[in-house]
Amino acid sequence: YGQGGLAINNCSNAGNITLADTSTSGSVYVGGIIGHAYNNAKITKSSNTGRIEVTDSGSMASSSSCYSYVGGIVGAGSSQITESSNTGRISFTNRTRTDLDSAVGGIIGYGGGTIETSYNSGWISSDNYDIEDTHCHSYVGGIVGVVTYIDCYSCYNSGLIESDANYAYAGGLIGMS
Repeated sequence: YGQGGLAINNCSNAGNITLADTSTSGSVYVGGIIGHAYNNAKITKSSNTGRIEVTDSGSMASSSSCYSYVGGIVGAGSSQITESSNTGRISFTNRTRTDLDSAVGGIIGYGGGTIETSYNSGWISSDNYDIEDTHCHSYVGGIVGVVTYIDCYSCYNSGLIESDANYAYAGGLIGMS
């Protein structure tokens, strides 16, 4: 994960990232460039073109605060993102859990900061696969899944945004603010 003072310029990820059935004692952070960014990481002219897939089939450890944060550039955290993009397919799939929330975004899964002149054209989805009586929340956005605070300028989404959950929040730019 990225610590304060981190600056990334003109970097890209074209590799596929897959996280499947991994035991964890807390939350999952997955990003095309940074999984978890702290203290306003600065990301400029960077991109993700790789496919990002996170799947839970029941082996992720149960916790009262278990979340999956998935983003094309940053999984979760505070960032300043400029002239960056995601064109890769990003998906979260929950196959069995009834207590797992997800925040999935083309640029940031969960968090805030400043996003300027950036875009998503990838297919972004969160799926609670045929789960009855689920209390899962699914937040999906073309730019950000869940916003804590944000300044967003000259950004756009042209990708498909999809959520299949009992409690689904989906938006072309922001899933939930």
